Amino acid sequence: FSLRGLIDILKDELTFIYSEEFVEKLFQSAMLALVSKQATAKIVAQVDPMELGISLPEKIDYQRFKIYMERAQEEIEDNLLLTTVFFGEIGPEIKNSIGNTQLVPENKIVKSSIFYFTLVGFGEAKKGLFGPLPASDLNEISAVFYSIYPLESPSNPVPVSTILVLFYRFTADRAVEDFNRINFIFRTRLAKVNYISDISKVLLRGILEDIIENYRALEDL
Repeated sequence: FSLRGLIDILKDELTFIYSEEFVEKLFQSAMLALVSKQATAKIVAQVDPMELGISLPEKIDYQRFKIYMERAQEEIEDNLLLTTVFFGEIGPEIKNSIGNTQLVPENKIVKSSIFYFTLVGFGEAKKGLFGPLPASDLNEISAVFYSIYPLESPSNPVPVSTILVLFYRFTADRAVEDFNRINFIFRTRLAKVNYISDISKVLLRGILEDIIENYRALEDL
């Protein structure tokens, strides 16, 4: 069966119990629920609901709604910067950054990181999530950071003090409101990291998208 065929069968079965109007509204509600969440909206955006035999309410323009969801994603991300900083031979060194890279200048990232590294003791193996904390000389910016100690490389298996710093504008402070949830996101995403090179932009993107999804879930409450 095709997906359209399965939906038609399900509709037919439901109309034995409920009215056609009720079933149609039920499927409309399901579709709206899917497009309101980042993870499923990406999937739904690839499919025209009309091809599945599902119509959105007349007051909803699906294409405009999809554009709205994409812009909402961009607006949230505009308030966030996730960056990896490790403590090298010359001090804090920035490895990768994603999000709004204009949010915090690199010199402020380095200056803030010196403070953050001091908090975890420069190699005392204090792991986990810390913050919220101020960002150096930036009144509207705060940060949380996750401390981890990956090895430098297979050929040089020396632990390196590393922090993943999430900078955010005060207008997006709900993004880190659930400390335990943010800690869980970092911990699970970083569970398989062995070397500094494992902390790629792809990995950072996964962390940031999880944080944004969590933020949007809080906004929906």
